[in-house]
Amino acid sequence: MTRAHRRVIVAGLLVIFTAITTGITGPALGQSQAPRVLRIATDTNLPWLDPHVGPQFALREIATHVFETVVTVGADHGVIPQLASAWTVSPEGLHYTFTLRSGVRFHNGKILNAEDVKASLERYLQVGVRRADLGGIQTVTVVDPLTVRVSLKEPQGSFLGVLAVPLGMIAIMPKEIAERSREPLTPPNLIGTGPFQLVEWQRDRQITLRRFPDYSRDARPASGLGGERRAMVDEIHIISILESGTRLAALERGDVDYAIALPPTSYERLVNSSTLRPVVIKPFVQVVVQMNASRPPFNNVKARQAVSRGLDMEAIMRAVTVNQPAFYRLQPSIFFPEQQVWHNMEGRTVYNSKNLDLAKRLLQESGYDGRTITFVTIRDIEYMYRAALAVKPQLEAIGFKVDLAIRDVPGQIALQRDWNFDMATNGMTTRTDPTAYNYLLQCGASWETYGYCDNDMDKWLVVGLRIRDPERRAHAYAQAQRAFYDTVPFVKIGDFHSMDGANQALKGYQVFFQRRFWNVSK
Repeated sequence: MTRAHRRVIVAGLLVIFTAITTGITGPALGQSQAPRVLRIATDTNLPWLDPHVGPQFALREIATHVFETVVTVGADHGVIPQLASAWTVSPEGLHYTFTLRSGVRFHNGKILNAEDVKASLERYLQVGVRRADLGGIQTVTVVDPLTVRVSLKEPQGSFLGVLAVPLGMIAIMPKEIAERSREPLTPPNLIGTGPFQLVEWQRDRQITLRRFPDYSRDARPASGLGGERRAMVDEIHIISILESGTRLAALERGDVDYAIALPPTSYERLVNSSTLRPVVIKPFVQVVVQMNASRPPFNNVKARQAVSRGLDMEAIMRAVTVNQPAFYRLQPSIFFPEQQVWHNMEGRTVYNSKNLDLAKRLLQESGYDGRTITFVTIRDIEYMYRAALAVKPQLEAIGFKVDLAIRDVPGQIALQRDWNFDMATNGMTTRTDPTAYNYLLQCGASWETYGYCDNDMDKWLVVGLRIRDPERRAHAYAQAQRAFYDTVPFVKIGDFHSMDGANQALKGYQVFFQRRFWNVSK
């Protein structure tokens, strides 16, 4: 045996001896350190986790931890890079050339390249819930391994905003997965480049995300949904607890670290707690009532107008917030006042007019035959359920016969996807670019138009999509909002500010329009 061999053996024995005597061992020699787990109580069960196919708020909040996009939304709601390091736009606005960050790794170990971006965009054009927003794409071309060019049929001022919007996320996934399936993806095929990877989905119970050790961090400062995103815990457990009081109790017992959507009435309780704190998300959603315009009675615009003109929005929002005025706001715009460039007051003479006589007359003129309408709501999401309970008697006062159908989230989605409903409660979250409304408002854009189609609305949506000047785009969407109140694709009730609760030991959590748990520790 050589002297060198003896040195190696002795060194190895010393390592083993040190590990045994100090308790610092690898997996084969002792117990590893317990993982740092961030436990989040959610109010929602999801029918799928494929970021391309669903617009649900809970889905995008999960998906942004697992997946990334070419560009994303910054703290000021503007467009910032994510997987792209830079981009250029041709002078005529037809060609967008994106340079990708090098060395970005997918959760399956593969290195991101331009082919993955091309395949992901092409899959979205087939199955994406907002695929109509990408309808202006002519071609997607791989220029080199880290460069992809998107060529448009005509200039589209909203194109970067469309790519960035997290609603119906245009997530980038490995080419081989994007090309394989046009059906909703399930584990183990939910593979992205985000700071966390999906490791388990126990339907209706828990979603487990785990820190991705090979995550390629963006060196740019954290901003909104982009910039530096550090996984500061080992795992995130997203636990389905559907009743808000049970979520609050779990938070108070220390069973969870963060609880989503707590009753506004518990605000003072959290403020006065020595271990917990309230997290108010303002603005959160617009509470809305959707209508199926593909069948009577709401295929007649006067029946939809009857709902819009007859409801008392103040009374409904007081019911939604359990008489907590600090948690709601009445204003007509389908954009939040915080979105200064898009917010406008078109429709203010119609919104919350509470004209019951006019509503009754419009309903009579619509030819409504007294049939019972199916009004779907979600018991799990309490603000929607409370809204439905308040809206139902008001509809009956107008003259509708109403059957309240109470479902869970997958159940309501199933009814709406098949257009097997008449009315439904819902929530419209922040649209960082107005084109994120197109899938609800543009003729034939998606199944979620529910048969609504209006030529004047379409005209202004097309103008807003194509032109590049911000002021002219804002004017176009103000006209679209005017058409919204004339034709009533859905009814806006009011702005709802949600309240979550957090353990005071949680560090780094910052309020945004969408919940984010990267850069957060405990």
